Amino acid sequence: MKEEQNQKQELKEQEEKREEEKTIPVSFWRRLIKNRWFFPALYLIAAALILAFITWYQNPDDYALDADELNDDSQAQQEEQQVTGPTEGDTDSDALPVSRQEEKMIWPVDRNAGIEVVLGYFDDEASEDEQLNAMVEYDRTFHPNQGIDFAHKDGETFDVMAALSGTVASVTKDPLVGNVVELEHDNGLVTVYQGLENVQVKEGDQVKQGEVLGRAGRSIFKQELGIHAHFQVKENGQPVNPYRYLEEASQADEDSNQSGENEKQADEETNRTEEDQSSEESKAN
Repeated sequence: MKEEQNQKQELKEQEEKREEEKTIPVSFWRRLIKNRWFFPALYLIAAALILAFITWYQNPDDYALDADELNDDSQAQQEEQQVTGPTEGDTDSDALPVSRQEEKMIWPVDRNAGIEVVLGYFDDEASEDEQLNAMVEYDRTFHPNQGIDFAHKDGETFDVMAALSGTVASVTKDPLVGNVVELEHDNGLVTVYQGLENVQVKEGDQVKQGEVLGRAGRSIFKQELGIHAHFQVKENGQPVNPYRYLEEASQADEDSNQSGENEKQADEETNRTEEDQSSEESKAN
């Protein structure tokens, strides 16, 4: 009897359970969760909401610069302007120049002491006659002259000076051209002085424009020139025509000489005027 009652009770519970399942619908969220894309989509939506919340409620003072930060930024801009120079829109009339005037090349000899150019530079663009006059004959071979050569009209020795301020790059002795001094300059040029005697500088020395480097001497390569000095100018390691730079020096010398003559004439006229006035005053007395 008891077993029959128990079976009836279980059957009754199973029927009640089936009735509950029929009356209660399956939840919408349960079906939604079963989809594979549900959780990734949920994470993306949550991340977007969090970012939107942070952006919306962030404190605008976080982007404000305090006084110290403003001063630091201003000092950094001033330092950058000092290094790079004024900007295109900077028209401050009180601004100081950032570079000094470039030094102009001078003649490496005193041209007013009877020193002449005895052999010119071999220029590819020169006339045929000028090119022939700029050739050096040595060992039955003709060589183009890569600089200009100076000699005194009386065959005497003379001082050879630095055409530009610079650093002595090397001092060497060549068996053909004699002692050679090379100077490096701030503008990227190199000047070369060959055939020197009594060299007065050494490698590494800082020399000023016009400073004596040595005295003119002799060389086997240009033995027929006698006592002379050879001068070269190099750009990027290649010899160039020195007259490109010395013409400016020649023009400056001419302007200086003309100015000196004008001043001398003015002084002479002033002296004559004073003498005439003195003579007239003496006659009047």
